[in-house]
Amino acid sequence: MAQLSTSVQESVLKSSTLRLQHNLLRAGVDEETVASLGRQEFIATRAQIMADGKDRPDAAVARKTPVEEKIRIERATLKMQRPYPGIAP
Repeated sequence: MAQLSTSVQESVLKSSTLRLQHNLLRAGVDEETVASLGRQEFIATRAQIMADGKDRPDAAVARKTPVEEKIRIERATLKMQRPYPGIAP
């Protein structure tokens, strides 16, 4: 955490637990590992990932969570069901 600027440290500390979990999953941390961590471990892990530069999309492969994938599929299905493509109901 010491490698990060003061403003970034404050941002990490103010992040909700859910946001920290989401960011760790997006950075490629295994779901089981994330599920077993506590808030202080979320903060430490998130800070380490940010310090290593692994949180940027070009530095790590962006991984979609199962929920994001399900939402993408549902949006595509709804889009196909529209009576006139490109026009919102």
